[in-house]
Amino acid sequence: MAWTTRVPAAWRNLARLWLLLGALGGAGWAGSATPRLRGAMERVLGETDYLSQIKGLTDLGRQAWRPRVDTLDAAPTATYVQAPYGVNAFLHHEVGQNRRRQVIAAAAQAGFAYVRQPMPWEDVEIHARGDFEDRRNEPPRSAWYKYDNIVDLARAQGLQVILRLDDPPAWAQL
Repeated sequence: MAWTTRVPAAWRNLARLWLLLGALGGAGWAGSATPRLRGAMERVLGETDYLSQIKGLTDLGRQAWRPRVDTLDAAPTATYVQAPYGVNAFLHHEVGQNRRRQVIAAAAQAGFAYVRQPMPWEDVEIHARGDFEDRRNEPPRSAWYKYDNIVDLARAQGLQVILRLDDPPAWAQL
């Protein structure tokens, strides 16, 4: 049985933290032997004393491991939303603008604040990479037309839209 299955995750994280702090302290100790590195530590940390530089390095390591919480008076906070509920919609499958308008009006009347709408990549970049014109039907028009219409209808009803980009092509994937 591996040691990682027997040791709780909190203890493993604490051990990793001490190893990191020890490595930073060792690097600081080794760096203090050369005037050039000691001067660099002084510029970065603002400390001239060797022990203060070591403490500064360990503080930097701790902040990298667990960043400080921003407690300033002007720190941004999460805003309260009256109706934090949303609905999944598939308005790109609806035939015509009137049907989309009905569905969005029903979602707004039900008290939803958000509409989550998928947007398949191949529905916007239809014919080739970088080609955003829909020439499947006459007359040709912007491939964005359908999704612009969905967003406009939702905003007119006071709904926020969350577009989810689906099915990216192979060239866009990591």
